[in-house]
Amino acid sequence: DLDLPQATSGGKTDRITLNFTLRKDGQLLLDSRPIQSVDIVGIVKKALEMNPQSDAMIAADRSISHGDVITVIDHIKQAGLKRVSLAVTTPHGA
Repeated sequence: DLDLPQATSGGKTDRITLNFTLRKDGQLLLDSRPIQSVDIVGIVKKALEMNPQSDAMIAADRSISHGDVITVIDHIKQAGLKRVSLAVTTPHGA
């Protein structure tokens, strides 16, 4: 269970190919499967070969450090994927 940060500007995204999750305990998941951060570049490159329009969503518990999230984003972008979104919740009434 993730405690996502809130943002009033968060919008829904319909086309997500790679769903990364950074859990409170620091574990990194891809589509609910544990992975290592060193595997991100290879995984993303393979996804881009299969679909050049691939994109990614990162859901990180609010307790995860900013630096850990940036590391995941950096690995994704190193592989050539340009569209990266961050999962947030919107405040009630927003």
